[in-house]
Amino acid sequence: MSQPLIQIFTYGTLQPEEILKPGATPEQRFCAGKMIRAHHAIAVGCFYHLPLGYPAMTIGANQIYGSLLSFTDPKILDVLDDYEKHEPEMLNRFFPSQKLGENDYQRQQIEVFSLTQDSFGLAWVYLMTLQQIQRLEGIPVTSGKWDARNNPQPDLLTADYQQR
Repeated sequence: MSQPLIQIFTYGTLQPEEILKPGATPEQRFCAGKMIRAHHAIAVGCFYHLPLGYPAMTIGANQIYGSLLSFTDPKILDVLDDYEKHEPEMLNRFFPSQKLGENDYQRQQIEVFSLTQDSFGLAWVYLMTLQQIQRLEGIPVTSGKWDARNNPQPDLLTADYQQR
């Protein structure tokens, strides 16, 4: 009897080109080792770049381009739940006057589509509330595509945040 597939829509640091690059985090390497396939995919939402160096997504009406990753190991959800928690030290460094929770992403199932608009069915995705994105000074990514090489703030410590 085969194990059911665990499908995860990724749109940022967990996309295949990110988890397979040199210098990947242990969680990214774990994903790369457990992933059994990946497809280019589209989800519907609103997309933002956070000044911390990675993106966030909310429920919305725009196309967001990413990847649908498939796994059979159920431990992947525990690993990714941990990965999607913010580090309190980093948040305090960038936003010292704000009280921010440690886990600002929430895992939820949404429908995901192929590039030809065929439904892949439901997949897990990590979403953030608009209120949290605003508190973290998120910048809209109107293209619906995020890449660590061409994000709106390519450096984790941009000049604006170095002054804080």
